[in-house]
Amino acid sequence: MIRAAGGTAVLVTADLVVPVTRSPMPDGFVRIVDGRIAEVGSRTTLGDIDGLPVVALPGCAVFPGLIDTHCHLEWSSTTLTSGDGTFAGWLRQIMRAGLAMTPDDFLDAARAGARRALLAGTTTVLDAGPTGAGARALDELGMRGTVHLETFGRHTGDAAREAADELSERIAALPGSSRVTIGVSPHAPYTVGAEYWTVLAAHPGLAERPWMTHLAESTEELDAVCGARGPLTDLFHERGSEPGRWPGSGSIVRRMDGAGALRHGLTAAHCVHVTADDVALLAARGVGVAHCPVSNTTLGVGRHPVEIARAGGLPVGLGSDSPASGGRYDLRHEARACDGLHRACAPDGDGLLEMLTIDAARVAGLEDRIGSLDVGKCADLIAVPLRGRDPMTALLDTKQVPALVMIDGETRVRGGAVVERRA
Repeated sequence: MIRAAGGTAVLVTADLVVPVTRSPMPDGFVRIVDGRIAEVGSRTTLGDIDGLPVVALPGCAVFPGLIDTHCHLEWSSTTLTSGDGTFAGWLRQIMRAGLAMTPDDFLDAARAGARRALLAGTTTVLDAGPTGAGARALDELGMRGTVHLETFGRHTGDAAREAADELSERIAALPGSSRVTIGVSPHAPYTVGAEYWTVLAAHPGLAERPWMTHLAESTEELDAVCGARGPLTDLFHERGSEPGRWPGSGSIVRRMDGAGALRHGLTAAHCVHVTADDVALLAARGVGVAHCPVSNTTLGVGRHPVEIARAGGLPVGLGSDSPASGGRYDLRHEARACDGLHRACAPDGDGLLEMLTIDAARVAGLEDRIGSLDVGKCADLIAVPLRGRDPMTALLDTKQVPALVMIDGETRVRGGAVVERRA
């Protein structure tokens, strides 16, 4: 007999439960106690459930909540702008858009972006932004995530130390919570010089926080960090500055490693222009990759070699980036952009499911808490109507809102709408 004594408990039942780390369970259930998964199995093993509330989901499949490994919630109101066909041209437009936004604008955008992600079945996001407004937005919705405050500059000496101190103070002032962690994002090697990066990594208020960066997104990037002329270098010159410099030779990955910038737990977004040797180096240093297929395609920067990355033992999750580069904060849309293109993810979809869940949790450093429906993990789950379809087809249907979204066992979406939290 299963009783509800000893804490807040609920039983979720469905036609199919997909734990990810184990085989799918037809006619399955997930028992949740105090926000954690206490039991997963087939209803044939249940017996009497006297006193236990039941959330019955007939005709549905239950999956772990989806994990977005790279997004910019503060750019949800910025749609794709036209440029001159270069990556630098697009970046120029984004810079101009940011100058026109106020702190309230960024907060409103972050709130809208987080809500869109939640309604698409995302329960955890790794966000990066200029103000950190995503922290408040996620907390208000009861979502899980890490919000990385971005920093830029080629500071050296005392100026680098002062900039790091200021960044640490800004980060400390952001509203973290039991579900929301605050991290740091040196934006990219072309916007953050090697010396400033080194100072950031040594700062006591920053060193142990989660880190995120953009890496090897465009071919223009290597020219910029080497000091060569090109569209990205010209953009900095227009602004009266210089791009970040990284000494050494070879790829950006190798140059960053030579400067000691690759660190365990770093999330590297895009990684379009990486070789097998780069992948081996990233994997050896404990870096995870956020693959953003829609953004990469929209901006025409190329395609992340996900097959090489996965074969090389590099954890890869999917990221939605932002509407500024074509994203929708909908990981199902990102997965559909992968399907049929990456042999590592076809034809059964197992690779896609892992990149949406357990592999994404590894990128986030949260695989002990989320990413699969295993006993002891947080009860983050989504349910989608099957309607006679195979589970992956149902999961990746971007036209439907999940029938249910739970985070820590708390219902956040039901009946196609966000369940508003009490103040």
